[in-house]
Amino acid sequence: MSFPVARPDRRILARRRCAEQCVIEYGQGETTPGVLRQLDLHGARVRLLQRGAALSGDVRILTQAGDEVFGATAWRIGDVVGVRRHSRSEARIRAHGAS
Repeated sequence: MSFPVARPDRRILARRRCAEQCVIEYGQGETTPGVLRQLDLHGARVRLLQRGAALSGDVRILTQAGDEVFGATAWRIGDVVGVRRHSRSEARIRAHGAS
């Protein structure tokens, strides 16, 4: 029988684990509630509170503290979504269709 082995976290920057209520904006101004579970400089992990949200492409996460996180969905497993972060200016360029 084998047991799981704990591996050290080798990230240069630590992730911040949290459980903060948030709202995710996506698509053409659609929103869905969620819980921000993890946040770092490169992205976030969010648990969606509403089933059936067609969350894909660029998103904006608004926290209760008033913070904004701009990014694009990187993966989704069930009701948990991974968001790869990008800058606000990058979000504006993407919204207007310029490359």
